[in-house]
Amino acid sequence: MKEIVLCACSGMNPRGEVARASVYDVSQEDGNKICCIVATAGGKQKYIDLAQASKIIAVNGCPQNCTTTLLKDKGASVDKVLLVPEILPVYEQFTRVQTLSLPSAQPPAIPP
Repeated sequence: MKEIVLCACSGMNPRGEVARASVYDVSQEDGNKICCIVATAGGKQKYIDLAQASKIIAVNGCPQNCTTTLLKDKGASVDKVLLVPEILPVYEQFTRVQTLSLPSAQPPAIPP
C-alpha cells in the first residue's frame, strides 16, 4: 500500500501560509510525510520520486491550484485536493466567537 504524503502550497497568499502550517501540524501529529512543492517543481529528484510513489493530498492556498498542477507536471497522481478558501469558511462557522457591544465610555475630562 502506498504511503500518504501531504503537499502544501508555498505561495504568498495568506492562505498559502495556512496550507503550509496545517500540513506541517498534521504531519507532526500523524507522522505523515510532507513533500516540498518548491523542491519538486525545481526538479529535485528525491521529492519527485516521493510524489510519484505516494498517495498525494495536495493542499492549495488559492483557486490557482499551483500545488496540484506542479505535482501533475512532475508525473505524480494527486489523490485528494483540498482548497483552503473552501475549508476556512466551514471551520470559521464553528469557531466564531460572539463579541459583546459595550456602551462607549466618555473619555475622562482633561483638567485645565
